[in-house]
Amino acid sequence: GDRVHRPGEGRAVRPRRNARRGRPLQRRPRAGPPRRRRPPGRGAAARARDRRRRDHQPVGRGARAALHRRRAPRQRTRRGAARPVRRVGGVPARPRRRLRVPQAPARHGAVGGVPAAGAARGGRRDRRHRLRPGGGPRRRRARRPRAHPGHPHRGDHRRRPCRPEPADGRPRGPDQPALGPRPGRRTPHRGRLHGRPLVAGHRRGPAGRRGPDRAPHAPPGGAVDPRRPSEAPMKALVSRLDSFGDVLLAGPAVRAVAARADHVTLLCGPRGEPAARLLPGVDEIVVWNAPWAGFEPPPVDRADIERLLDRVDADTALVLTSFHQSPLPTALLLRLAGVRRIAADSVDYPGSLLDVRHRRAPHAHEAEAALDLAEAAGFPCPDDGRLAVLPPPDTTELTGPGPYVVLHPGASVPARAWSAERCAQAVRELTAAGHRVVVTGGRGEKDLTAHVAGSVALDLGGRTEAPELSGVLAAARAVVTGNTGPAHLAAAVGAPVVSLFAPVVPAERWRPWGVPYVLLGDQDAPCAGSRARTCPVPGHPCLESVTAHDVRAAVEKVMQA
Repeated sequence: GDRVHRPGEGRAVRPRRNARRGRPLQRRPRAGPPRRRRPPGRGAAARARDRRRRDHQPVGRGARAALHRRRAPRQRTRRGAARPVRRVGGVPARPRRRLRVPQAPARHGAVGGVPAAGAARGGRRDRRHRLRPGGGPRRRRARRPRAHPGHPHRGDHRRRPCRPEPADGRPRGPDQPALGPRPGRRTPHRGRLHGRPLVAGHRRGPAGRRGPDRAPHAPPGGAVDPRRPSEAPMKALVSRLDSFGDVLLAGPAVRAVAARADHVTLLCGPRGEPAARLLPGVDEIVVWNAPWAGFEPPPVDRADIERLLDRVDADTALVLTSFHQSPLPTALLLRLAGVRRIAADSVDYPGSLLDVRHRRAPHAHEAEAALDLAEAAGFPCPDDGRLAVLPPPDTTELTGPGPYVVLHPGASVPARAWSAERCAQAVRELTAAGHRVVVTGGRGEKDLTAHVAGSVALDLGGRTEAPELSGVLAAARAVVTGNTGPAHLAAAVGAPVVSLFAPVVPAERWRPWGVPYVLLGDQDAPCAGSRARTCPVPGHPCLESVTAHDVRAAVEKVMQA
């Protein structure tokens, strides 16, 4: 029949087994001879030895063999009557799977049970409990163990692939008009300086906890979702306070913000306003001449700043800057205007001015860096990430029928412009090779374009604003220009570019983006990286080394691409 195990006989069913909160089953000791008493004086020596060892740290992980050599804890022999006999002969002593054995409930205050009320829990004799599977000190790991939550993991500066077109049917890209006002907006939220803390680093999390820079409902990949269910619809602001070309390079990031926000405001400077009016996804444009931006910044005017604070109305903001610019002055004004959430690339310590402090990838292009910041702020790229503008107008009346090549000789920075004589030589070289040439320029460049065009090219100097210029460039087979705004406008309309690039700024950051291009100019010239407005090297060798023959060869090469 079934074998019966009685208390105190043989081996326990499962020695040293503690099934959850039940009492451990161990071998019950038998009565043995009384232990020999310790000789006098040994207790005092042991206590003195223990005092000398108080400063010693316990061993956290000794050899496992030593653990098995330890003697099992003994139980008291005189404990009263034994429990009733249980028939467990059919239960294997060492089952291969987990098996629960019926046990008596733990005594009140026993090890493994509920501690007695008011009883102090004693410390462990050693730290062998950390050797068990799943053991270790009871310390909680940080939920988001990164220096700045919402940021990409360290060393991962690559932008994830852009997602396809959003399913909401809203227009995005160069062939759709800008987003107009949409219904369903909430009442504009006005920020207040009084009654609202300006410290942006702490907010209440999804479970009522407070933590630094923790945004609820964070999407995977480290990005932070700026939209909360209780705060939709959302008003967003994108700031780019410098020139025409820089605003065009911010276009992909603006479209990323517009894909999720209900209203997008673009804060730009006077020189960037014409480009801002060409970008898709912009609902409102705020023009402000910042005292810290541009080549001729205005003096600080308190009344002007207060007027700007009254105009800004946004829930979240993206401050776009170049790698050598600081976003903190703009972030301070936006915080004073009541913008609750601000994201920017910042090397300097931002204090409470930024909620998302992003570190730009080294050597990243300006357009790519802006997209990376937008994604870190919770606005993933909705399309291919190329430059785009509103559909350009038909400019056949200006250019006439037939293919042509555009040469734009001017530049906002003198150090980036090719000399007028070299431009005129290039026009004659291209005309001799059978290309029809159109020369473009702004209102203040009529004399320059007239000299360059001569009698062999079409002079459009001063006859095109930004929309018309985009149409002229869109129909060109190739565009020859320096590192200036029209180069980025040509890339936005998909025209190949021959870039006469002066290395006063890095070409890896400001080269034509997303289109075939050929880079001309000595990128290792002494002026490289100087960011100078006027070339500091006599003779302008970085661009004067380029010949008209080089330009013709580059045009033919880029047209084949």
